[in-house]
Amino acid sequence: MRRCKVVVPVLALVVALVCLAGCGSSTKTGLKTYSNSQYGFSLQYDSRFSENSGASAQSGPAGASAAFNMGFLDEKGTIADKKYVDGMLIAVYQLKQSIAPDQVPQLKSQLEALMPQLKAGLQDSTLSPLKSATVNGTPGFQLDYTYTSSGQNLQATTYFLIKGDKEYQLTVQSAAGKWSQLQPLMAKTVSSFTVQ
Repeated sequence: MRRCKVVVPVLALVVALVCLAGCGSSTKTGLKTYSNSQYGFSLQYDSRFSENSGASAQSGPAGASAAFNMGFLDEKGTIADKKYVDGMLIAVYQLKQSIAPDQVPQLKSQLEALMPQLKAGLQDSTLSPLKSATVNGTPGFQLDYTYTSSGQNLQATTYFLIKGDKEYQLTVQSAAGKWSQLQPLMAKTVSSFTVQ
């Protein structure tokens, strides 16, 4: 089995978590669909969340900038450091090589090696062990964690999903006190995430 080495741009996640910012509002109820033909994915999200193409992750010391960012934010939700923090951020990264599904498990140790840097970039953070995850046939990893931003205790899950030469980072987060209410809605969004 060929061993592959890809630096997964996890440190950009640190910046992404504190860069969720909202604009506009949504008053409709039900599900909405978002599709992106350029990066080959689609998902459904609850209409309480508003699309925000201004939510972004910037490049970090471990990797390149995201090729694409999109936030789905609860604009009636928690604000920390003048930014909405309840919602979901999707970042797409272009990898330097294509990764076959059977090679994805080999990336776990590389991702685990970056966890101390991620932890150091999040105030008062607690990270659970990285675990394997698959979302609609796209393999990757799941990281559950808590951290503090501007005095707000936050709970989050990030999925690092890899298909071909792209990595899709899906981060769902909310104020810890709202996690039990919002996590089921965000979990439905994650479970609807499909890469063509």
